[in-house]
Amino acid sequence: KMSTDSDVMSLLFDDQVPSKDKHYEFGFALPSPSNVVQPMDVDSSGGPLQLQSPAKQAEPGPGEHPGEKRQRLNDGQVKRKIRKLMAEESGQGHQGGGLIVGESWFRQLIGLRLVLVCASAVVMAVGVGLLTDDNVRKDFYKRYKRQYELLLYGAEDYCSQQLDFSNVTRALEAQLVGQRDAIEHVSRIFYENRHQLYSSLALLGPVGVGKSLMAKIVAENFQWRSNVHRFTLSVSPSPDQQYIRFQQFLQSIRSAPLEPRCGDNLLIVDFLDSQDIPMVNKMDQRIALVASKDATRITTIFVFQGTLSQDNPSLRILNGTIEKVLLRQLDEGDLERCVRQEAAGLGYSVEERLLRTVMDSMDVQRSGCKAVLAKLGFYWQQEQQQQQNLN
Repeated sequence: KMSTDSDVMSLLFDDQVPSKDKHYEFGFALPSPSNVVQPMDVDSSGGPLQLQSPAKQAEPGPGEHPGEKRQRLNDGQVKRKIRKLMAEESGQGHQGGGLIVGESWFRQLIGLRLVLVCASAVVMAVGVGLLTDDNVRKDFYKRYKRQYELLLYGAEDYCSQQLDFSNVTRALEAQLVGQRDAIEHVSRIFYENRHQLYSSLALLGPVGVGKSLMAKIVAENFQWRSNVHRFTLSVSPSPDQQYIRFQQFLQSIRSAPLEPRCGDNLLIVDFLDSQDIPMVNKMDQRIALVASKDATRITTIFVFQGTLSQDNPSLRILNGTIEKVLLRQLDEGDLERCVRQEAAGLGYSVEERLLRTVMDSMDVQRSGCKAVLAKLGFYWQQEQQQQQNLN
């Protein structure tokens, strides 16, 4: 038996047989299945060499020689077995090359990410260093803003442009019949108040003279189309609920990320009546407060229905800051131009008989041009049906 573990290791890895007059025996587990525990088992699974303390030896079976399953250490077979196991383990490492390559690729990816993070940190540090200079910071912001507006709106300096109402004026003159004075009045209000944060106007006049049409044309040709907002009073049981709904509408505009502070804003409140004047006054005051608080330019157009004329006593309580724009009553000549204009828009060829039929069916003093489109479509279809019957 051995005295120390160091003697065991020296015997395993030393080619010379000890000169001491001692007898050592070691057991080696052969590939044959056996549950007998030997004094030293070599694990053939490729793991480390396990040394076990000598245990009680099993008695040899009948016909077995006591030294049949034991081998001498000095015959060199133990070292050969260990080298063979090491070679097999090395072969398994080569067979698992895919895993090794995968680990190498993962390490390279981690290294690449670290390089990118370091490079980003350096770029950010340089950027912060440059932006500490006021001139560099302002120039950088100006260039970035121009590129952003060009990408988002298709024009540089979109948000900082000066108001140009000429396109709106031309569109009003081309589409709105018989309201030259009202068009000039609206244009003047926009130009005179272009440097103020808030301005408002009320469109007044009889039925069918073009109040809603004027507001629609202004909205469609407004310089900052994304800043046009419409609000219509709902049929609510109380004015307080209507005002709460308007406050929610105004708050939704204010909570937008960029648009309210990009250029001028246009609010259109349509289908108003004389009973809504107190509500209009509250809206006007609220919008003026928001424009002042947010430093945002806002213009509001209040569109009243035809039942409210400029001579109505209810208009006396309207806020004095709201400009009143009166659209005049239309006549027969205006009605004829309305019919021809609507027919051209529909692609109809209007003969004299059809023109007179449409005009005779309407009362321009009561409805203006409001029903021209419906009347024209109805009588034009009748004309086409009659021609088909004749053919």
